[in-house]
This record gives sequence, structure tokens and C-alpha cells, in this order.
Amino acid sequence: NQQFVAWEERRFHVSKSADHMIDSIIDTPERADATELPYIEGHRTLQVDLVVYNKVSKHISSYEVKRGNGKHDSGKTRSILRDLLCQKVLISSYAKSRGLRVDSSDSKIIFYYGQRSKKLVPFSIMGSELDQHFGFEIQKNVEDVNLIFRDRLNGILGEIN
Repeated sequence: NQQFVAWEERRFHVSKSADHMIDSIIDTPERADATELPYIEGHRTLQVDLVVYNKVSKHISSYEVKRGNGKHDSGKTRSILRDLLCQKVLISSYAKSRGLRVDSSDSKIIFYYGQRSKKLVPFSIMGSELDQHFGFEIQKNVEDVNLIFRDRLNGILGEIN
């Protein structure tokens, strides 16, 4: 879709100030909605699975992609939420540092197969919701690719047996 530009960010910087701020609101994560911090070289980095910029609406979003075949324990859920909120408060400034005009931003987790922890529900998208979220067909394309890999794997396993 020509309306979107998408990429992976292997070294998304998280500053100490972002980490400290998120530590202070982790139990009230909706407070991150009204916060934008400067994107500067950080003391740690995250690998962001997908960054999507909508050239028409000037909206940027970061996405973590999880299979969603099972629920995470509370420690892992907290870690996922912490990294997501760090992205959320930094993503607008990150986009501007790349020369993009940004009118709005967000960060989400995609649980492709649908299992997610209750605490992550407000910040997540299911695979079945991708088409509606982006406004064009995505899920069928993902399933087509999954089918190709499933057939290849079955062929390899058949050769072994």
C-alpha cells in the first residue's frame, strides 16, 4: 500500500529519562498517552519489529509482533508493557529525528493468534483485526506466506521420515 512506509528498527534508543518516567507510571500506563520525550541516544536499545508511517495522515506507530499462542507470566507482561510504553513516549520524536512530519503516534503489540494478558489488552491488536486497523488486506497475505512455509516444512519433514 503506497500510503504506508514500513521498516524494522533494530536499535531503537531508550534514554534513562524515558526509563525513569515509565517506571513512575507503569501502574497507570494510560498516562503515557499525553507524554512525548526527546529521542536521543540511550543507555539501552530495543529491537522494534515494525515501524509504520502513514504518509497521508502523518501518523507513526511502532509494533511488537508476538505469536500470541499463549499468555505470558506477570514478569514478562510487565517487561513487554515497559518496552511498549518507552516506545510510545519516544516514537514521535524518533520520527521527527528521521525527518518525518508527525501529527499523531502510537505503539501497539500485535498478538497474531489472539492470546494476550489482560493488562496488555488496551495496547494490543489481534491478527484478525489487522485489516481493519490498517484499512487494507493484510491477514490473508500473512496466511498465504504461512502456508508456503508450512508446505516447505512438511516437505522437509517428509524427506526425513
